[in-house]
Amino acid sequence: MRTWTRLSPDHPLEQRFAALRSQGRPALVAFVPAGDPQLSATGELLDLLIQSGVDVIEVGFPYSDPIADGPLIQAAYTRALSRGIRVHEILELASSWLSARRQSPPSSSQAFSKEPGVVPGDRQTPGPSSALTLPARSIAAPKPMPGLSLRADVPLMAMVSYSIVYRQGEGHFAERCAAAGFSGMIVPDLPAEEAASLAAICRQHDLALVQLVAPTTPWHRVQTIVAQCSGFVYCVSVTGITGMRERLPEELRQRLETLRSITDLPVCVGFGISRPEHARILKPFADGIIVGSALVARLAEADRRPWEEIKASLAELIRELRQALDAGGAAAETSAAPAQQTASQ
Repeated sequence: MRTWTRLSPDHPLEQRFAALRSQGRPALVAFVPAGDPQLSATGELLDLLIQSGVDVIEVGFPYSDPIADGPLIQAAYTRALSRGIRVHEILELASSWLSARRQSPPSSSQAFSKEPGVVPGDRQTPGPSSALTLPARSIAAPKPMPGLSLRADVPLMAMVSYSIVYRQGEGHFAERCAAAGFSGMIVPDLPAEEAASLAAICRQHDLALVQLVAPTTPWHRVQTIVAQCSGFVYCVSVTGITGMRERLPEELRQRLETLRSITDLPVCVGFGISRPEHARILKPFADGIIVGSALVARLAEADRRPWEEIKASLAELIRELRQALDAGGAAAETSAAPAQQTASQ
């Protein structure tokens, strides 16, 4: 059985994955928590990620009780919530950022805002230390990777708890996401058996609804999840929570091949992806990799390191992952050792 929910042909996710497929390149998907270290910094991070080689960006909506996020992302959400971030501010940020891209795509050295530290909708809440103050001058931004551009249609995905969606109302939240320019949403705590209503609403607004398939998901539920997915399928690499890990599980390749046998949707792997060697291993078997905690770990240093150093560190990691995905040659086999968490988690 090969079934999935189709988006419109001109949908940003469809366009992006089609272009990557034609070039034989996997997607690099990056997660950024909205409002950490400041909401005004998030727009700048979106530019930086694209300039460094990211194809799709997940924008995390901070939530006080995430069920699948590890200590790093939980801490990032706590920092953002402590500064009073609100759902409408994240939507306004996305709308303003996308509008700016469409009206005047920035050069590689152009910052998101003319006035540093100010983004439409930002409360301009001061950070806990001077290290969070965005400087008036920006370091030279990384050169875009070959074949990539600062296109306005880089898909933004809302990574959001269903509790937020439910409280806003499924239809209302989907309508606001579409109006803000989001290409879809990832709702990790929405059971497949209860996803039909939101999936139908997302179809009405041409929004992707990405759902997760875990190592423990029974086969009959995998088929239900994939049938309701659109945009891409999120394959969770390991049992447990998000976080950086040393090794990938040996059975991951088989799970990816099984998923790709039942759907023509792109299959992207997340949880634990943090190193260029992970990208090289997964390149032959996955349509994309998702990196989150490794980026958030760098953002967590914003209260003790200059902001420009943090941006440079983020850009370096993205470039290394992008180069690993684009490198030729056969990838090594996945390690037979079980997945292990690093001490940094």
